[in-house]
Amino acid sequence: MNFTGHLHLHTEYSALDGLCKIDEAIKKAKELGQKFIAITDHGSSSGLYEGYNAGIKNDFDVLLGEEFYFQNDDDKNGHLILIAKNETGLENIYRLQAKAYGNVYYKPRINFDMLREHSEGLVCTTACIANQVGQYILNNEKQLAVEHINKLKCIFKDDFYIELQSSTNEDVNKVNKVLLEFIKEYDLQYVITNDVHYVSYEDFNKNIHWNQIRISKCVHAFIGVDDFGSVRVYQTLPFDFRCW
Repeated sequence: MNFTGHLHLHTEYSALDGLCKIDEAIKKAKELGQKFIAITDHGSSSGLYEGYNAGIKNDFDVLLGEEFYFQNDDDKNGHLILIAKNETGLENIYRLQAKAYGNVYYKPRINFDMLREHSEGLVCTTACIANQVGQYILNNEKQLAVEHINKLKCIFKDDFYIELQSSTNEDVNKVNKVLLEFIKEYDLQYVITNDVHYVSYEDFNKNIHWNQIRISKCVHAFIGVDDFGSVRVYQTLPFDFRCW
């Protein structure tokens, strides 16, 4: 299987999380023979204009998207990736971003009603383990996971994909195992991603990204950095441009 490009990538516009500078990400992707990258920052479309112009400047395909914070019908929160297929899709990302800021609970969130209104021109993937499907699986609520998948499938139809990620984390592997069962049983399309947070492995080795994780998680949990040990962190593999 040939790896063609990263569909899940966080730039420096993913505050306290991503380290990728867009020009550097494009340069690395071209060095590795990849055909594209997708910008999917956490709850932010701020990097899309820069990404669009950088793609033109470097004669390289930059897909424009976002990893949205998502509010499920049962009011539980998760992640969801949307990537624009065309100009209409990009307009809908901006519309969803604006509506998310009218639905803030710690973070700006979209929901199913917003998706139904603004799904045209968008590709949807289930994102990382923080997506609602993954959380249902970890709570042994497989039926709720299937129902969630069906709702997204009804909205996006052939533009919906299950997202699988490689990890040494037991929870991620548990989720992947069940997702593979779902893919086979319900004939679902899927993508495999690397959840890129920085361009090179050396960035992880310098502890730059780890320090960002510590600060970010503590801010979100309203605790001091000294209490970081009580926070659950899933990133047990360095998420750079290498293909695992």
